[in-house]
Amino acid sequence: MTRLEPLSPAALPPDLLRVLGPLVFTVWAPGEVPMELKRLVGLVSSVAGGCQYCVAHNAHGLDLEGVSPEKQAAVWEFETSDQFTAAERAALRVPLEAEPRALAERDIARHGWHPGRHGGE
Repeated sequence: MTRLEPLSPAALPPDLLRVLGPLVFTVWAPGEVPMELKRLVGLVSSVAGGCQYCVAHNAHGLDLEGVSPEKQAAVWEFETSDQFTAAERAALRVPLEAEPRALAERDIARHGWHPGRHGGE
């Protein structure tokens, strides 16, 4: 199999896989955004988007990352749970909002984020 094996279950056309593959690998590459947060955002996004394959993939990824079952369960109450920082809450809001760009701009200003750099609290 090729490097794109993780995308194969999506049954995407080869041309689309060639384009999406590098994006997917870039998103999941180690960097300033913790993998735990990437997986949590992925889970919330997947549920919001209705993709059961993506939900399963991200839930499994949370297990592999060692995210506690308590934090995984608390993701659905992230706004009030003490398991999440303000920066994590800002990231988890984005896939749930009808207008993510407006929300993202507000949170970018509040947390000092800018393209290419993740800011924290």
